[in-house]
Amino acid sequence: MAPVFKNIHGDVVPKPTMEEVTSAIKDSRNYIRAAYALAISVRQLEYLRKLYGIVAEEISDERLQEEVRQFYTTTAISNGEKNFVAHLRYKRLKVKRRKHRAARRAFSEEFHDYRKYRRDTAMRRRVYSVPGVHFMWHGDG
Repeated sequence: MAPVFKNIHGDVVPKPTMEEVTSAIKDSRNYIRAAYALAISVRQLEYLRKLYGIVAEEISDERLQEEVRQFYTTTAISNGEKNFVAHLRYKRLKVKRRKHRAARRAFSEEFHDYRKYRRDTAMRRRVYSVPGVHFMWHGDG
């Protein structure tokens, strides 16, 4: 049985064609807007994308460097990997982990300085001396 497609108002609509789905994805900036343009849910758009074999765009090294530069000049350098990957996914870009890590390293040594600071100073563990087991439940209290 074919899945039923309901639009955002709950009305049953015909299944969008591959051309309609491809056009909506290409014309909008992200999947949420593409689904809204087709008047279906994002989950239905994902189903159609997999059904029709529409894959995410592979990004070139030059464009990745530009995305890294844009992201870290508009946000704090301390923003982590997950924020950057979410930024790329929002723009419907597919990047392997080792590739975007290398791009971040090439962009700024400041990133490494920040990580070194966090590892060496901010995340230092304390050593406590107690008379026996269960004498201290929490170091701060």
